[in-house]
Amino acid sequence: MKKKIFYKVFAATLACVLLMFVFGIIAVNMNTNNIVNEDEAVISIAGDYNDRYTGIKIYPTKACVLSRNKSDESIADVGFREGVRTHIAVNIINNLRNTGLHYMRIYVNGILSREYRYESGDYFVPTIGTNGNIILGNTNADLTIFGMRIYKDMALESNHILQDYKASMTFLDEKIAFNTANSIYDGLKIDYATCNKLGYNTL
Repeated sequence: MKKKIFYKVFAATLACVLLMFVFGIIAVNMNTNNIVNEDEAVISIAGDYNDRYTGIKIYPTKACVLSRNKSDESIADVGFREGVRTHIAVNIINNLRNTGLHYMRIYVNGILSREYRYESGDYFVPTIGTNGNIILGNTNADLTIFGMRIYKDMALESNHILQDYKASMTFLDEKIAFNTANSIYDGLKIDYATCNKLGYNTL
């Protein structure tokens, strides 16, 4: 079953998240089952642009994020498995730490799985000021959404992505194990001494 969400305030927030000049992140906790067609999106946060689209499309086993100039899904996709609860976070970063660099990053279960740089003047919406739609579900796969978050006007560091993923977990023992395995930060920086104690390989 397909649901189309077009609530004015929420859609306006969505447009702000996807605009290149605004920091933003969208995180969704989901799974898919009973897939008949892998080529139809189960979550679409996108708009038509020429003969393609800009924005975010999550298919039954992959997620893609395209801008106007980055239009090839093969450079902007990540895969995941059917029937497995998966946390997907899309982080659109404008002018990273005032370096003049702009990044689109996709995290799967807290792990950076795809990244590309986009240029100043590129956009993730077809037309500036477009609110767009969020479309959930299709008739060719079952979609379960456990939660969705939109962080407006901010880009999160990797450790914040990890915390968002941990918050999506159901069971306490999962969270404890995850926290133990990922307690490697000293503030916002990785503590390599701690990594070595945990047996992780470091350069």
